[in-house]
Amino acid sequence: MNPRSLASLFPLLCLTAPVFAQGGEVDLRLVPKKDASVWLLREMKQSQTMEMMGQQMESENNVTHTLHVTVKEIDDKGVATVETKIVRIVGNMSLPQLGDVEFDSLEPQEEPEEGDIPSMIAKSVMAGAGKTFGTKVDQNGRVVELMADAKELIDSAKGGGAMRMPTLDESTLKQMVESAFGNRPEKPTAIGGKWPHSKKEGSGAESKLELTLAKVDADAFEITGAGTVEKAATSPDDKGGNPMMKNAKIKNGKVAGTVRVSRQDGFVVDAKHDVSMDMETSIPQMGEMTMEMKSSVTMKRTTAEAATAKKAAAKPADAPKDDKKAEPKEEKKEEKKEPPK
Repeated sequence: MNPRSLASLFPLLCLTAPVFAQGGEVDLRLVPKKDASVWLLREMKQSQTMEMMGQQMESENNVTHTLHVTVKEIDDKGVATVETKIVRIVGNMSLPQLGDVEFDSLEPQEEPEEGDIPSMIAKSVMAGAGKTFGTKVDQNGRVVELMADAKELIDSAKGGGAMRMPTLDESTLKQMVESAFGNRPEKPTAIGGKWPHSKKEGSGAESKLELTLAKVDADAFEITGAGTVEKAATSPDDKGGNPMMKNAKIKNGKVAGTVRVSRQDGFVVDAKHDVSMDMETSIPQMGEMTMEMKSSVTMKRTTAEAATAKKAAAKPADAPKDDKKAEPKEEKKEEKKEPPK
């Protein structure tokens, strides 16, 4: 190329190169690819401190879902039929006045003994392990329809009395799928662009965030968010929910998060969602109750091999390195010396 032509081209490149990074609007709507799939770990950590009737009780629970998400079909409007398999559920719980329990859906499961409340709760938490359900996801990454098998899964988790944990309701299944695709702006957005987003947090709480498109490149985009947690509005037809929330007041509710999504396959690369709040409520025949609650949900990619790997058994500290048993030492026999002739 002529040096003079190169010199005249250089200023033009300097002007056009930053357009994508600085001011250009980018369409980040989901463009799904048939048969694309991802293995994900969705880890949820929760802790709460509760004061009631002059007593303070603390509880913790950590639950990790291994999900395999696959795009099965795509219609002419770009809506994807997505199949999600709950491959594994593993975790542990520390329940006030009840004890601790660990669980792994890949391990053989025995029926809990009568009165073993922690094990009964763990069984309920593992409901759905090994099950597959379908949804329809629009180009904003939102679930617009639950398929018949998803509704059957929700119905199968109902019942079980007071020991049932609401881990497989409609909101939970939607969050599992939507978290695989990330929060996306509905229209082309430039870096620094903002838009509102709301999310149910369970227990009758709802977070309201302002999301910001923080970074974009050819491989991925990153969205950050921050906001408050409030008591969720309920409709007259809502017969479910937590009875504690009827008279509840939420204070100091805060939420923040970050999600990074691949522009190559459309799935989340990693994400984090943190929530904290204080709650005051009253329960009939039990009086006033206050709670401090914190939760953190993280998403990251994994593999099929890691998803099904069993925990290695711990070896005792004093275990011998060599499995061969030491052979007993033979005693040396003293030779008798003959007297000199």
